[in-house]
Amino acid sequence: WVAGLANLSLQLSAQSSAQPPTIITSSAGLVLDGPLSSLTWLANHLRRHRRPLRKGHLVISGGVAVHVGGDEIGRRFDVTVQARLRGPSAPPTAVRLSLGEGPMISPGVQSPDLYGGAERLAAARKACAPLPSDQVQLLSNMEEAYTVLDHMAVNFTDVLGPLGGWKVGAVDSGDGPIAAPLFAQDVAQGPLNKSFTQLCGYWGVEGEIAVTMGADLPPKEGEYTAEQVWAAVSHVQAAIEIVGTRMPSHCPAYVPGEGDAEGWSPFGDGAAHALATCLADGGMNAFVLLAPPVEKEELPQPALVEGLSGLKEARLELEMHCGLSAAVLKTSSPIATDPLLTVRWLANHLSARGLPLKQGHLIMTGMQAMVLQGDPAIDPAAIQGQCRVRASVMFHPAGTNPTWNSAHLVITDFPAA
Repeated sequence: WVAGLANLSLQLSAQSSAQPPTIITSSAGLVLDGPLSSLTWLANHLRRHRRPLRKGHLVISGGVAVHVGGDEIGRRFDVTVQARLRGPSAPPTAVRLSLGEGPMISPGVQSPDLYGGAERLAAARKACAPLPSDQVQLLSNMEEAYTVLDHMAVNFTDVLGPLGGWKVGAVDSGDGPIAAPLFAQDVAQGPLNKSFTQLCGYWGVEGEIAVTMGADLPPKEGEYTAEQVWAAVSHVQAAIEIVGTRMPSHCPAYVPGEGDAEGWSPFGDGAAHALATCLADGGMNAFVLLAPPVEKEELPQPALVEGLSGLKEARLELEMHCGLSAAVLKTSSPIATDPLLTVRWLANHLSARGLPLKQGHLIMTGMQAMVLQGDPAIDPAAIQGQCRVRASVMFHPAGTNPTWNSAHLVITDFPAA
């Protein structure tokens, strides 16, 4: 095996639209037994940390030819790597990559440490404490945010506990939905009393429909259909989501004003940078409280029409009553988006990222109604330290005996401002 690797040769060709190609060759005798040494070291390193090297795992064994970008950064860039793996007379095996035009980045500027950003966020979430402003990882786009979220879902369950499901947000935004991991320790069954101090970085409350999976939807080629997703659903229920942030310095609580129009953004104008940074914090989820489950067999069961389910006819109410202040009631009737569309989008989104949607996963399918901290309808002087929140869903609004499925949360020690 070592002798076979010693006969390898590898060539890296890098060419931009502005310069002639750069060719770097690592000839026979230079590669030596590098891949085997790397693999042996990795197996023993993982063994010491009680982690397996599994069948099917890909091991990147180390660079043997490196090209560092210069003036071509930001321009079209074509890269080819070829190696003779089957002897000097065999045709080479090659892999090619073309990068399109991109933003100009000065050589030497380090890319964001997204793993480190995820690590700091995970620690802040566990401690239920704000992250100091100088430790906030500023992100440029949602792809960077998803990298942070993937790290939290896969690499930090030892800090945050087991993955309990997924939160989907911004379902009706022009930029499309976003998805974030939801951890089991942040989900509870109602009714429940919870101190305001336990609702980390409180922003407000949302009323949603939660869906729980009854079967796995693993990554696969092609997209899942509405029928496949609906068949994998176990039950649904009303849910209260507490929205909060561990980064108050960069994601301050938004106080709605009387002049706010429908579709306002708490992140202001041109907010892609702020949005990505804030949503990397678990989609700004702080806590979820659930109503009793309603089995799928109890729901309206019309045939799926153009990918829609009977859930689209449901009615939702969100009520918040603080002390002696008048109750705030928000309704969505019928709900804005069929939860089945959301779950299908999530299944295909995760599949494209190589992640499964598993049996037992809870999915928060998107905000249907919201009451933010500082809502002008709530008199701060009348709060008296307690707010009662109710999220209710009527799944059979046109039925002969419509009933509400409700989640109840009492928030104690609620501040007046």
